[in-house]
Amino acid sequence: MDTEDFSPPSYTIPLEIQKSYKERVRRFYHDGGKRRLEEYVKGVENNFNLKIKSLGWDEDLGLTNITLSPSIGLDLDNIRYIFHNLENMNSPEAKAMFEIAKKYIELLNEK
Repeated sequence: MDTEDFSPPSYTIPLEIQKSYKERVRRFYHDGGKRRLEEYVKGVENNFNLKIKSLGWDEDLGLTNITLSPSIGLDLDNIRYIFHNLENMNSPEAKAMFEIAKKYIELLNEK
């Protein structure tokens, strides 16, 4: 599975990961993936000179939300990540959220 499949415009979680998503999420948590992703977010914030307000987590679904402000974020919705209230997909905010979501997919794909 190539995480390059996780790309615009659909931002769909790759099929190979979907097939065993819940097991991969359990392994992600067990292997310290949440801590690793939170550390990665710090670097993204520095690189893009912005602050991520919060990451939303679910025990079974993993990363469900990346929030920049009360109205701007990226949500997991039926195997896809969907931007909300973001007009420019090439903005630093969109790129930062995409980088975080892509890193999450990469961590799910680790064996």
